[in-house]
Amino acid sequence: MGHYTNLAGIPDAVPFVAVMIVLIVRGTTLPARDMLQEKSPQVTTGRIPWIVAGLATAAAAIVIGGHLSLVWVSAVTTSLSVALILLSLVVVVGYAGQLSLAQYAIAAAAGLVAARLSAAGLPFLLAALIAVAVAIPAGILVGLPAVRTRGPSLAIATLGLSVVIIEVILGNSSLTGGYSGLTLKDPKLFGLDLSATAYPDRYALFSLACVVGCCLMVANLRRGRSGRRMLAVKANERAATAVGVSVPSAKLASFAVASAIAAVGGVLLTFAQPTALFNQYQVFDSIQAVSYAVVGSIGFGSGALVGSGLAPGGVGSQALSFLGSNYASWLAFVSGLLLIMTVVRFPNGIAAYNVGLGQRAKRALLANPWMQWPFAVGQRAGRHDLINHASGAQHVKAASHLLEVQGITVKFGGLCAVDGASFSVGSAEVLGVIGANGAGKTTLIDAITGFVGIADGKILLDGKDLNSLDATKRARRA
Repeated sequence: MGHYTNLAGIPDAVPFVAVMIVLIVRGTTLPARDMLQEKSPQVTTGRIPWIVAGLATAAAAIVIGGHLSLVWVSAVTTSLSVALILLSLVVVVGYAGQLSLAQYAIAAAAGLVAARLSAAGLPFLLAALIAVAVAIPAGILVGLPAVRTRGPSLAIATLGLSVVIIEVILGNSSLTGGYSGLTLKDPKLFGLDLSATAYPDRYALFSLACVVGCCLMVANLRRGRSGRRMLAVKANERAATAVGVSVPSAKLASFAVASAIAAVGGVLLTFAQPTALFNQYQVFDSIQAVSYAVVGSIGFGSGALVGSGLAPGGVGSQALSFLGSNYASWLAFVSGLLLIMTVVRFPNGIAAYNVGLGQRAKRALLANPWMQWPFAVGQRAGRHDLINHASGAQHVKAASHLLEVQGITVKFGGLCAVDGASFSVGSAEVLGVIGANGAGKTTLIDAITGFVGIADGKILLDGKDLNSLDATKRARRA
């Protein structure tokens, strides 16, 4: 390939692109019904402990503002920036169950966009917002393989796209400035100088504000409709489709949101130094980010803060700096050891384990009779309100529907699984389908619901043809 183009990174990127295309073409939008569902890690409820969060944020701001040395402020800034990249993994992996190995690459690309725009004279805030906006379609592009692939195939596809971004974009010296990098203008926000060199504490506080805002957004996402759809897709794609959830839309939405969050982290990492160097980013950074997120808790927003301490240049590195110049090797050793311990002992991650400890401590505290009476009053009031609400509820009559199946036939190559099945069933009716193993009972249901295509026949709901509709649209019609 090097004989046909002078563009850097193309020889390394083309094979991965070819593999990605093959995986997408050979994949399917929905998995087969015999696909095994892996046990997913625990996911947060999305409820925000306002008192704990407020006290922790205030304490962090006070410590950063006046009680940390410059090296520790720099380490905290790095960890906060990496925490946003790990938070993006909480959305795409923890909520939606889609393994992405391109989040670090997306963050670095967003940082490059912001750096180029800042060098061109745009204000820092505008450059950062444009970088985040550019990262969203890039994230959707990375997420396109998730529509037709899953599991290891999806990991390979996203890793291939990470290679393309790093080798072709970040490896292009005409864009990144090569080993000299790009000289950045001091970031300013509403006239306030946020230079990480002149005012490192201000930049760290700004990074803290970004992390808190993104964590609140992710918590609200978890409690909202979009978050519940992502969790449904993660639990079972076929079941989610059967209740009207658009699996491709939920997957792409998770990649879009995650990419925007990762972009914020990439911009913060880029402007933390006076000169932006992009040749330091490697393909395996995204894989390491996943390991950090797993240790912290990939289903909890607070897990991103815990895992970010393991990132090079973060608070973990600074804590081990007393070991001498080889502290980086010790950090890698500690990270690997924590990953093994987490997988074996705490499969849901450190943050999830701490949440569990807190809940058990709260139950033990409430078991004390002296502590029960203030909570019991609230529980009785809540139960009384629930009873009053239920007594005033009105019964809504369900709409009546008629499903008609007219001579449908399903074939798999030369095998005829269903041959001319016909029946009709109305709302509140029960229809039994009886047959031996392999007779095609499940295939018949899959054909009616849209999971399997039919060779002949019609499927009508209230007289309207459903043949051209996919499973999601058929579920929404019911």
